[in-house]
Amino acid sequence: MLVIASPDGTNAYVFLDDDFSDGLDVDDLGGLGYRLTASFSTAYEGTAVMTLPTGWTVEYPLHRWFPASPEDACLGIWKDELPGGAETMSFFVQSYEESMIVIASPDARTFMVFLDSDKTDGIDVNSMAGDARFACRFETDI
Repeated sequence: MLVIASPDGTNAYVFLDDDFSDGLDVDDLGGLGYRLTASFSTAYEGTAVMTLPTGWTVEYPLHRWFPASPEDACLGIWKDELPGGAETMSFFVQSYEESMIVIASPDARTFMVFLDSDKTDGIDVNSMAGDARFACRFETDI
């Protein structure tokens, strides 16, 4: 499970747990000293606790607003190199009923967020911060 958490809307932290069958319990990928635990009581609700580098904890109730669109073949974590290569950029792709979001990061510490309200024609939008542009079309052989 991939979680990108932004407690203040400005800073973001990435957490990746390969086996979340027993809940989420991982350190941040950027090595900044954050830890996230989460458990889900239903498919729509749960609780997350973020441990800050200072040792303080913040608890967040979780409520799913938008379900993912499982029929899209492009979902996942994409890199600019083949597995084992020296990648320089990661792209976290998630789609919903009508839209798609791509979060790009060179280091799991800085992020650019691209949200396209119409996923049917690929993604071609400015970042939410307005300082970058991302264009991509995912093709499938299905």
